[in-house]
Amino acid sequence: MPRPCRFALCPVGDTPESKRVYDALRAGSVPLLSSKFVPPPLGSWRSFSARIEYNRSSGGLLLPRASRLAALQRGVRQMRDAFTCDATRNERFREYLRRSLARVWDAAAGRAARSPAVQRGPAATAARRGGRHTALA
Repeated sequence: MPRPCRFALCPVGDTPESKRVYDALRAGSVPLLSSKFVPPPLGSWRSFSARIEYNRSSGGLLLPRASRLAALQRGVRQMRDAFTCDATRNERFREYLRRSLARVWDAAAGRAARSPAVQRGPAATAARRGGRHTALA
């Protein structure tokens, strides 16, 4: 995890979303985002992040002014736990995990109910394949 700093550059990687965004938030830094970044619908991103901007004449990086920085840092502190994958600290993430696992479980149970091999067990599967099934003791 990066050392705490005021800002963290978060350019896009293989996809518009980047792990660097979440690392920055966890470290307490204001993420500077690429214009290609598409934020997930969690919170008001303008309250805790800024876009990467460059000075057209010098090519240097433009950072938010000090007055905006204070508001962004407050936003980072408020939103930090919302972006952690620690289910003990993040109720939203815990609920997301619960719903996701329930969908996977339901999908697996649905496939099992429709699958003759699972419904009838290994002996039926072996018999359909022309083999014999021997139960292990």
